[in-house]
Amino acid sequence: MKNTLIMLLILSGKILSAQNLTQTVKGVITDKISEKPLQGAVITIAEKKAISNNNGNYVLKNIAIGRITISITITGYKPVVIPEVLVTTGKEVVVDVALEQDVKVLADVTVSSSKTKK
Repeated sequence: MKNTLIMLLILSGKILSAQNLTQTVKGVITDKISEKPLQGAVITIAEKKAISNNNGNYVLKNIAIGRITISITITGYKPVVIPEVLVTTGKEVVVDVALEQDVKVLADVTVSSSKTKK
């Protein structure tokens, strides 16, 4: 009887540890000033990536339970890194992000030409 109980406990522990507990992380990426959705933002969590659609929505499935770091990048906007986002088995994680434009002022360029003879 004791041996059977011990075997059951060992087997149930192996079955539970073999389960990969994951969750979905989703949200909307918008422009901070206009609040309009941004299409084409790249959202990265560990090795997984998603690209926001024309409504700014993104979905990353099968994200491991625990603390994660989310990175968001898109041309023309400052990159954002959100550390220590807690992912639990209870419900999907929703992370909406408003990105700030990255305006760069370039130096003046002078264009000149000269008349050439043929």
